[in-house]
Amino acid sequence: MAIKVFPSANGVGGAAQKVLSEPNLGTWLGVTAPRNYIANGLDLSGDGTATLTISPGAAIIAGRVVTVDEAIEIPVSGTGFYSCRLTLALDALGNVESAAAALVSTDTPATVNDLHLGHVSVSLGKVRFIDYSRGRYTSPHGTLYDSMVNRHVAFDTFFESIDGYQTSLVSSGTVAINAAEGCLKLATSTTSGSSAAISKYSYTYLGSLERPDFTYEQWLSIEGLVDGVELGASSEAWLVVGAPGVKRHIGFVSVGGQLFGTIGNGSAETRTPVLTDSTSRRLLAHHAPGQYVEFWVDYSARAVLTTGLPYGSELAAADRRIMYASIKTSDTFSKELRISSWHWRQLHE
Repeated sequence: MAIKVFPSANGVGGAAQKVLSEPNLGTWLGVTAPRNYIANGLDLSGDGTATLTISPGAAIIAGRVVTVDEAIEIPVSGTGFYSCRLTLALDALGNVESAAAALVSTDTPATVNDLHLGHVSVSLGKVRFIDYSRGRYTSPHGTLYDSMVNRHVAFDTFFESIDGYQTSLVSSGTVAINAAEGCLKLATSTTSGSSAAISKYSYTYLGSLERPDFTYEQWLSIEGLVDGVELGASSEAWLVVGAPGVKRHIGFVSVGGQLFGTIGNGSAETRTPVLTDSTSRRLLAHHAPGQYVEFWVDYSARAVLTTGLPYGSELAAADRRIMYASIKTSDTFSKELRISSWHWRQLHE
């Protein structure tokens, strides 16, 4: 059998799968302790001085217990933003030769032998500030702190209220909650150029987008009604996180009743081929930074974009939107866009 499972009461893949052998145990431990973490101590200090100090403590790195018995001092110089890491060096046989702490460029990829202790900003040869909020793991599977600060930013709404949202209405366009139907309805009037838009802004940058040294991914799920018949020709609708047009965003755009996946990187917009030209109720987008953005419509139609990907962040407050939806008409027929729920996640590594 090609697939083996340990532990297995039935010996899936062979009777040896029930044996608590060293290889089996090692593999199992690798699953149950998936990442390096700080067990205790290893705090950073030294604000305003030319020396970064790491306090005594202990950590798990690459499945090994690493203990620091006395404080480590690292001189700083110049100006920059660094990752402070505790790193193991291995010999050709995979045995540990040494362990050392150092400040490295945030662009340096972390390996299984690296433990990130915190970010350090250095200005003119002195520690300017120490930042734990963008990755300091204190358990193998995450803590409440990791979940609330390091791991993700989340936004969910079923539109019980639109207090705190900003609306923009042109030529008698409307944005209103339809309680009987359980949705938010955006509608134009019968005047050419009529439009309706609603936005939910982020006061600060969108999670780790302000730090290019972090890996993050985004998931956007929208349920509602994007109806080719209702929107029809001479219409345009946007449903994105970020800002429409060429500004940084991921999401969907409907033009003339045809639905596309869309991304913006700050200077250009890129669209998928047509995903559907009929009614769609469930939209899903997934952004893996530097790799791709993939789109689904009703969990069947799918497209992937690998060029023109979003990067960096929009600094302008007007572009920091965790939700943007709009509809516009260029003829004399009313157009409608209905949204029942909006879910967005930005996951950090």
